Amino acid sequence: MARIVAQPYMFPRIERWLALCRDHGIFITITSSYRSSEKQRRLYEAYLARGRKGLPAAAPGNSLHETGEAIDFAARFNPTYGSRRGTDAYTYAGRLAEAAGFRWGGRFTRRDPVHIDAGVPWWGGD
Repeated sequence: MARIVAQPYMFPRIERWLALCRDHGIFITITSSYRSSEKQRRLYEAYLARGRKGLPAAAPGNSLHETGEAIDFAARFNPTYGSRRGTDAYTYAGRLAEAAGFRWGGRFTRRDPVHIDAGVPWWGGD
């Protein structure tokens, strides 16, 4: 699991979300949290080079990853819990993230089911 680098206020929500996922038989791997503007630029340029296909990446200066207020993750069900008919692990984990106080990227216009964030920057946004 990647080390989580985030704003301090995020950690109680993160811990609640991870506990909810554990309780519902979902394995979560954090794949990204804070990222520099340079890394965000590279991801955005790769997204544009793919013709805006696949998972979206925001332009530099427009990503809550750059302020430490977003997380990307991988999710899978614990097979001992049985199936969740009709629901994939990302949708289930996203709904649990919402219950923990996050905004889930699966509901964005450009769907990003591997993403959760605080919804607004810690400084309140513009």
